[in-house]
Amino acid sequence: MSLQTRCALRACQTDSQPDQRFSNANRLQSFLSNHRRQEETEMQTADETPIREAIDRYVEGMRTADVALLKSAFHEHANLFGDFDGDLMAAPIGTFFDWVSEELEPGATGAEHRVEIEDVEIAGDVALARLHERDFFGGDAREFFMLVRSDDGWRITCKSWSTIG
Repeated sequence: MSLQTRCALRACQTDSQPDQRFSNANRLQSFLSNHRRQEETEMQTADETPIREAIDRYVEGMRTADVALLKSAFHEHANLFGDFDGDLMAAPIGTFFDWVSEELEPGATGAEHRVEIEDVEIAGDVALARLHERDFFGGDAREFFMLVRSDDGWRITCKSWSTIG
């Protein structure tokens, strides 16, 4: 048997036998990955409640035209971006608060106004919430809220939306 043939046979035998060292390392890595995933899921679940509460304060603040409640939902440096009567609206949160206090009447968002939080994604101290706002001033909107965890809890840093109906 030639040297080349013996090397080929030895390679086939080695490939067919699992190396226990790597198998154990993979099991440990898999265990650690699963453990980290479980911890992240538990943390996300714990954070999701205050994130949803911040969004609920926004919704209720809009329904009741309560600027103080809205301020408790938004970070002081938040911004708004979205379509407004066919134009792009881009405004700092102070402009929004002024509009609410000067022009929004309690109940003006509509009797059938409701918000569905479709998804919340958390990455450390930032989060993204996707919403569907229905019957909001008679129309529907898809919204994306960026939030950040601050010393005061979770706060909305950016609201972006598109009117869809």
